[in-house]
Amino acid sequence: MEKDQLDKILGLHAEWLFEPQSGRRANLAGADLKGANLKGANLTSADLSYANLKCADLQGTNLQGANLKGADLWHADLAYANLMFANLTGANLMGANLEDADLAGADLAGVNLEDANLKGANLKGADLTDANLKGAKLMFANLTGANLKGADLTDANLKGAKLMFANLTGANLMGANLEDADLTGADLTGVNLDDANFKGAKLGPADLTDEDEDTDSEDEDTDSEDEDTDSEDSVFPRAPRKSSNSPEGKKELLTGLAIFSFSFIAGLLIGNEILKAIRKKAEKTAEGPKNVTNHWHM
Repeated sequence: MEKDQLDKILGLHAEWLFEPQSGRRANLAGADLKGANLKGANLTSADLSYANLKCADLQGTNLQGANLKGADLWHADLAYANLMFANLTGANLMGANLEDADLAGADLAGVNLEDANLKGANLKGADLTDANLKGAKLMFANLTGANLKGADLTDANLKGAKLMFANLTGANLMGANLEDADLTGADLTGVNLDDANFKGAKLGPADLTDEDEDTDSEDEDTDSEDEDTDSEDSVFPRAPRKSSNSPEGKKELLTGLAIFSFSFIAGLLIGNEILKAIRKKAEKTAEGPKNVTNHWHM
């Protein structure tokens, strides 16, 4: 696309953002913008779907809410760009520079981010389902609450990254560097962690359940319930069993014995009081006729 034509489209888009009736939203769908200089431009809500933006300069560009579906951003420079809530589904960002870019809430499902630089990027709440992040640089990136289900993070560098409550179900983290990363509350069900580095990482209550192990444990629980039929009649829910050799197991054992002893002694005392009450009632019943007889003879 010629520079004059691009400048005209950008000018009308700027007017549209200020006054929709006087300007026109930028429609650059399928446009050839290879190597274009769009540094610092305001392309909020612009349509750049399937555009050719290879090696384009988009540093600090405002692309909030923009449609970049299927766009080719191979080795494009998007450092410090605003891509909040942008649609990047199926886009090619291989080798792109997204350092300190804001991608909060962006749709990056199926995106190719292989070898991309996302250092310090904000990906909070972003959708990265089935994304290709092989070898991606995600040092100190914010992925809190992000959806990385089925994503390929092979050999990715996630040092110091924030992955709190992120969904990593079925993701591939083989050989990934997660040193000092925060995975508190993250779902790691079925994740491939072969050769991954977790040195200094915070796992907190992260779910590391293996899908196969989870299925096996469910089967074991079902079998134990069938065998232990007497426990089904219990009024109280069954607590998880713990080893008697562990501190918690010993504590529970002693507590159980104390409760049993107390219940046994209390039962004896209550039983004794009941017997006394029955004897007194019997004695009063036996004395009753005598009192009646004496009354008639008076």
